[in-house]
Amino acid sequence: MDKVVAWSRATFKTFAAEVGTVPGVSMVRMVELLRERPPRPWWHEAVESWETVDAPLLPAGYAAGFATSVPLVESGQYLNYLHQKLTDIGVAQQIGFLKSFSELDADVVVNCTGLGARRLCSDDAMYPIRGVVVRTERVPLYESYADDSDISRLTYVIPRTADCILGGFAQRDDNATIVRDGEADDIRRRCAALVPELANARPLEVKVGLRPGRETVRLAWDSEDPRLIHNYGHGGSGFTVCWGCADEVASMVGECLPDR
Repeated sequence: MDKVVAWSRATFKTFAAEVGTVPGVSMVRMVELLRERPPRPWWHEAVESWETVDAPLLPAGYAAGFATSVPLVESGQYLNYLHQKLTDIGVAQQIGFLKSFSELDADVVVNCTGLGARRLCSDDAMYPIRGVVVRTERVPLYESYADDSDISRLTYVIPRTADCILGGFAQRDDNATIVRDGEADDIRRRCAALVPELANARPLEVKVGLRPGRETVRLAWDSEDPRLIHNYGHGGSGFTVCWGCADEVASMVGECLPDR
């Protein structure tokens, strides 16, 4: 947990510094909704400040909430920005299938294969976490909400520039990539209970994906291949810890190749 908080804190700082200068990065007030009231959020050391929100100011049924300002990263815009940045500095990109790391001719290999690591690394600790989200038209909302009291039916509302993301599900060991009957309606109903304006929001699409689950993130040198660094198993927290993990990987590579 200490590493996760440190990675999250580093990522927060990087994204916060990019607000206003990098496409798809802004700040939003996030409210974590709680059925019971713990003394403080586990993530408090990863953010600049936070406050408790009392029940009268929250949707019905919640005992309390924790509010903080966090970076909102719109993945499509941000990934396009990163892709272009790599292109601009001359990083070659190649798409293909890999059966073994021995096929790669490189001084250092960073393995970010996500769920693919289960087969590529024979890592049986990896498992899929099936996620479902609904994308709707934008409603006049300037806060995001999250309720993770039911770990398999996460409920969250994220307003973005041109739409809203409503979630969701987090179903362990479920490989299905189709939308099941009733799932979209269930998500919209749960989210509308938090934000009534969403009840009439026009749905745009429903998306299903598999998150790369693991009990702990694997970020370490390989025990047998001295040029291989593993960095996978981030579950649904990829954007939350991405820059912190990247900083650690960069430091490891720098120690290996100090003159590069």
